[in-house]
Amino acid sequence: MYVLGLRQMVTKSGQYTLETLKSILSDIDHVSQFSENVVSKTILLNIMSTMSDRAATQQKFNNLLEEYRKIMIMENLGEAWFEMTEDEQMSISKLNNFFCGLHALVHMAEAANSCIKVVEEASFESVPIFDPGFKVPNESGTTRLLRTCSKAFSMGGDEKSGDFLKAHKMQSLPIQRFKGNRFNILFSNAANVFFLHEKINEYLSSECSNRLLKSIFHDIKIPCFVAGLKALGLLSFLLTLPFWCFIEDKDVHILDSPKYYSEIISMLESVCDIESLQKFIEGKVTLSFCNKEALVADSIFNKLIEPWEHDDSHFYFINTRLCASLKSLFSDYIGEGQWAKVPSSKRSSTSSVPKHNKFSETIFGHVDRILREKPNITVIAQEAYIMFCHNKTLDWLNGKCEKERQSLLASARRDVKKSKENVCRKEKRD
Repeated sequence: MYVLGLRQMVTKSGQYTLETLKSILSDIDHVSQFSENVVSKTILLNIMSTMSDRAATQQKFNNLLEEYRKIMIMENLGEAWFEMTEDEQMSISKLNNFFCGLHALVHMAEAANSCIKVVEEASFESVPIFDPGFKVPNESGTTRLLRTCSKAFSMGGDEKSGDFLKAHKMQSLPIQRFKGNRFNILFSNAANVFFLHEKINEYLSSECSNRLLKSIFHDIKIPCFVAGLKALGLLSFLLTLPFWCFIEDKDVHILDSPKYYSEIISMLESVCDIESLQKFIEGKVTLSFCNKEALVADSIFNKLIEPWEHDDSHFYFINTRLCASLKSLFSDYIGEGQWAKVPSSKRSSTSSVPKHNKFSETIFGHVDRILREKPNITVIAQEAYIMFCHNKTLDWLNGKCEKERQSLLASARRDVKKSKENVCRKEKRD
């Protein structure tokens, strides 16, 4: 994986995104030893697939990129292009557009939170809250409890949490920070907080020294919120963790995804009746690619499947909502979707495609951290820093002989002024 460049964009429209890509490719040509846009054309013509989180602007960009790339192919092939059949032209100009699998976890969390919120509103005339200062719009009480527990009990959750945990010998708590953990954090933390909820309740009965701890103590005594924790936690073990493992598995080709997605949908559909739902709550309904041995040995999972004296209606509503949501998200891979039944000839052209865009998400996180640490840093400095780190420029440089290394460094120093002037010129033009 390589970072081609980093730019500050005026808008995130599809057209402006394409112009930004063209600008980055132009810069690559400018610093390359080749001429006549050979490098940018080579890169562009070798782009076979794209991946997005299905935002409307990204879908528009995919269409614009495909049209632009088609023009480049026509120019590159000349008369040979017009001698091809329509199917042949389509086969070399059509881009494969995929959806990031990990973003499905984000949508699952949103759907689950929304569903739990509906259950809570139906259970209370007014959903209880200790301190309105911790209220977040469209957040369920269960999610608020998870967020506040994460803030209080995770290492690095806030400025004081580390000292708090150390002072009370609680550093081993398996609760993770919400901040910096986008995927699956709602489900995995729910399992951990449910496992610890009795101990947290007991501990806070004698240790409520601030508003945060008082809010947690109030919420963790509400059975409806704890039932939400159990539902989310069990889904973590039976659905979201196996799903994440499959998405991260490099041995599974992206075109093999349909059978995994179909099995997930089938499992959720099967637990919509009372008898099957009870088996699911007891941990007896599992996916074929779930690590069953690890489940049996996990103390948190065993706690989740213990008999529960309170209402388990959360499971039915969440599973039903997740099933409907995932049918829409996985529509390209199930039924008559474009990737449900693909000829084997497509496998070679998509062999390098990952099932997620975690690499680009990592870049976003890196940029965010740099901006927090160095708020006055320029875009060109951010670009240089990120590309140097992620493209392993130092390793490449160390692989050169001493004479060539010194020549490259001298050339880079000479180009600094020109590069800055070029950036300023483009910013004024934009």
